[in-house]
Amino acid sequence: MRSEFIFLPESATCAFRACMSEYNVVPASTSVSFRIQFGFMSRFANSICHFLLAAPLITAQTGGAVKPVALVAPVNSSFALAEDGSFWAWGDTALLPNQPGKSPAKLTGLPAFTKMAASDGHVLAIQAGGTLWAWGQGQDGQLGDGTREDRATPVEVILGGSPAVSVAAGRGVSFAVDATGALWAWGRNTDGYLGDGSRLTRDRPVLVTGLLGVAAVAVGATHTLARCVDGTVWAWGVGDVGQLGHGAFQGSQMPVQVSGLSGVMAIAAGASHSLAVKSDGTVWAWGSGAEGRLGDGQQANRSTPVQVQTPGGMTAVAAGDNFSLARRNDRSEERV
Repeated sequence: MRSEFIFLPESATCAFRACMSEYNVVPASTSVSFRIQFGFMSRFANSICHFLLAAPLITAQTGGAVKPVALVAPVNSSFALAEDGSFWAWGDTALLPNQPGKSPAKLTGLPAFTKMAASDGHVLAIQAGGTLWAWGQGQDGQLGDGTREDRATPVEVILGGSPAVSVAAGRGVSFAVDATGALWAWGRNTDGYLGDGSRLTRDRPVLVTGLLGVAAVAVGATHTLARCVDGTVWAWGVGDVGQLGHGAFQGSQMPVQVSGLSGVMAIAAGASHSLAVKSDGTVWAWGSGAEGRLGDGQQANRSTPVQVQTPGGMTAVAAGDNFSLARRNDRSEERV
């Protein structure tokens, strides 16, 4: 199986899909290079992605019958989606069924899922056929069921008639792309986080203004990115350090196009910075440059994308609170 980045919530250390193969991973904000092998990761800064151990652990627990294909680690909890559609959880997940603990536990009574996303306190999952479910904390309307109540069991989220094909989650906020390429948002909207042109918190999905053909979504601490099928990138929310990439240090309640980017095939959003990989294998970054997270050799904030000093051939990116990762698919030992 091939390893693949998935969305990192604001305070997560890292997340990969199908962490069962070996790949070279290049952290853009440090000179250290490390590798993934069989779900284990060496030290990155002060963080160790212990949840990557879950892939071989779950497989071992089930005698090889269950193979995780997606992992995500919000604050203080971790989740895995298995090849058979089963959902596993561990850590501080008191709002989830069966209240998992320190070891991965299968959550019973759930349908088989094909995709998932999670953030601090809530989970989104898509069932085969496109039915969307949510559970966990709901105080900001992030469950999308018309209430602001917590739910220990899944509730269905209605997107207006079209099946869901992908989901993304942030702190108190949720996004889903439907089969038509429309983007839906709900939850906390203090800073125009939802992209619907308002600051109104929503407890049911609303359409993100003016976007068609959405292929992927990345959620930061207070800003959101969307990649469209035409290779353009759009951003909205807080923009005080340039994280929207539209050439100004100001926010927007509606999507604005990131300047100078085309042919983008992957995106990621950190706490206050943004990343993109173009089809030519180059990596681009904008927003907060603190701690070198933009990888351009500086610590200045950037309101338009700058090229990250990585080797060529990159295929994916991931962003933590204050660091960045880029992945290439070859087996070479590159150091930056």
